[in-house]
Amino acid sequence: MTIFQNITRASFLRGAALLLILGGGQGVYLTRWGMFGFFLTGIPMWCFGVVAAVGGVLFFLAPMIFGSASVSPVMRSSDRPERMLFLYLRPFELDARNVLQLMVGASAGVLAYSNLLEGFWSPLCFLPLIINVSKEQSFHDALAPLGEFIACGRPGERLQPVGASRVYVTGDWQREITEYMGRARLVIVRPGDSPSIKWEVDQVMETVPRERLLFYLRFRGWGKRKERAYEDFRARVRAHLHVELPERLGRAQYLAFDTSGQPRFIREANGPVELIRQTFSRSGDVSRDKFRPILKALGIEPFTQPNNLLHNAVHVVLWLSALASITLVAAATMWLMLVLTLVSLRLLRLALGI
Repeated sequence: MTIFQNITRASFLRGAALLLILGGGQGVYLTRWGMFGFFLTGIPMWCFGVVAAVGGVLFFLAPMIFGSASVSPVMRSSDRPERMLFLYLRPFELDARNVLQLMVGASAGVLAYSNLLEGFWSPLCFLPLIINVSKEQSFHDALAPLGEFIACGRPGERLQPVGASRVYVTGDWQREITEYMGRARLVIVRPGDSPSIKWEVDQVMETVPRERLLFYLRFRGWGKRKERAYEDFRARVRAHLHVELPERLGRAQYLAFDTSGQPRFIREANGPVELIRQTFSRSGDVSRDKFRPILKALGIEPFTQPNNLLHNAVHVVLWLSALASITLVAAATMWLMLVLTLVSLRLLRLALGI
């Protein structure tokens, strides 16, 4: 049937995950408050928290197992028209965030079990599903509608990070990656400390035209380590491109080059006012909208969602619900800290006999 032709194993499991989270949240609700006089008894509430947690883990585990289809080198010789290609180069160490992403998914169970107000916090159960722990996922949201977003996969990995389609290279990986660099409409590079990513940084600056380069300059670590990493990157840019970068990075974390080869720093549209404005934009998709200034600076036309009123309304409701949920969690946390502080002060006064 044509209705099922676009369903993949990952999307099917994600749909099942959403049903598990919904079932866990509603199970807690029926156990505590009931509905139309019906109460669910005989099942401990913590069981529904486990069900929601399993759903949250499955939501992110499905694309890690099945993912997007790995890109085969054979595709280069195909006679079919080739889509725009976007290549992402980053340190393999960032892929370890898989575990953190699964923990975020599991927090759906905690939110379902802690449904303290009658039905009011139910949307919180789905909040972890819109939380990304890696920048790769944001790049994928912005670039996948425009073409093919790929990255080199770690040899032997069992779980693919959520984001780019993986290219698994055997043999001469440097030659293979260099060929992908030459084909890519845009090469996004996140510099790091490993020898492989340093080689890739040097290679893109030597072989890829400057107007097709985008450096994401968010270095790992704190303080002096970040300063040393940026200074090393400045030295490489100076050696290969004969361009002098500022001594300090500043707030803008994207480096691109104009048609004359001069560097320009770009920032995402992620300020509070900009995020609120994007919520009501034509696409209603904050992940894509905040990347628009960068794409336009690179001469790439951003993806525009069809101006459908129902589509926009759904996105607005989702983002406003998430914003309200986050506000409630923050307020509840502050209230709890205040209560604990007052109780601690009271116990201290009793202990001191004041």
